[in-house]
Amino acid sequence: MARIARIVIPNIPHHIVQRGNRSQKVFFSSKDKEFYLNLLHKHAHESGLSLWAYCLMDNHI
Repeated sequence: MARIARIVIPNIPHHIVQRGNRSQKVFFSSKDKEFYLNLLHKHAHESGLSLWAYCLMDNHI
Protein backbone atom coordinates (compact mmCIF):
# COMPACT_ATOMS: atom_id res chain seq x y z
CA MET A 1 0.00 0.00 0.00
CA ALA A 2 1.38 3.39 -0.97
CA ARG A 3 2.01 6.03 1.65
CA ILE A 4 0.00 9.22 1.78
CA ALA A 5 1.99 12.10 0.28
CA ARG A 6 3.71 14.32 2.83
CA ILE A 7 2.40 17.87 3.03
CA VAL A 8 5.26 20.31 2.43
CA ILE A 9 4.73 23.85 3.65
CA PRO A 10 7.66 26.25 3.12
CA ASN A 11 9.28 27.62 6.30
CA ILE A 12 7.46 25.14 8.54
CA PRO A 13 9.56 22.56 10.47
CA HIS A 14 9.25 18.89 9.51
CA HIS A 15 9.80 15.83 11.67
CA ILE A 16 11.52 13.22 9.51
CA VAL A 17 12.33 9.67 10.62
CA GLN A 18 14.32 7.06 8.74
CA ARG A 19 14.31 3.50 10.07
CA GLY A 20 16.16 0.31 9.22
CA ASN A 21 14.09 -2.53 7.75
CA ARG A 22 12.51 -4.61 10.52
CA SER A 23 14.37 -2.44 13.06
CA GLN A 24 17.72 -3.61 11.71
CA LYS A 25 20.76 -1.45 12.38
CA VAL A 26 21.58 1.36 9.96
CA PHE A 27 24.78 2.32 11.80
CA PHE A 28 27.32 -0.29 12.84
CA SER A 29 30.06 1.96 14.25
CA SER A 30 30.77 5.51 15.32
CA LYS A 31 32.56 5.97 11.96
CA ASP A 32 29.27 5.19 10.18
CA LYS A 33 27.53 7.91 12.19
CA GLU A 34 30.37 10.37 11.55
CA PHE A 35 30.20 9.67 7.79
CA TYR A 36 26.41 10.16 7.80
CA LEU A 37 26.67 13.44 9.72
CA ASN A 38 29.27 14.78 7.30
CA LEU A 39 26.94 14.00 4.38
CA LEU A 40 23.94 15.45 6.22
CA HIS A 41 25.67 18.75 7.00
CA LYS A 42 27.21 19.02 3.52
CA HIS A 43 23.90 18.53 1.71
CA ALA A 44 21.94 20.65 4.18
CA HIS A 45 24.36 23.53 3.56
CA GLU A 46 24.28 23.07 -0.24
CA SER A 47 20.47 23.07 -0.33
CA GLY A 48 19.96 25.90 2.18
CA LEU A 49 18.30 23.58 4.69
CA SER A 50 18.17 24.67 8.34
CA LEU A 51 18.85 21.62 10.46
CA TRP A 52 17.54 22.28 13.97
CA ALA A 53 18.13 18.94 15.65
CA TYR A 54 18.83 15.29 15.02
CA CYS A 55 19.19 12.05 16.93
CA LEU A 56 21.26 9.18 15.55
CA MET A 57 20.39 5.79 16.98
CA ASP A 58 21.65 2.41 15.85
CA ASN A 59 18.43 1.44 14.07
CA HIS A 60 16.93 4.79 13.11
CA ILE A 61 17.53 8.48 12.59
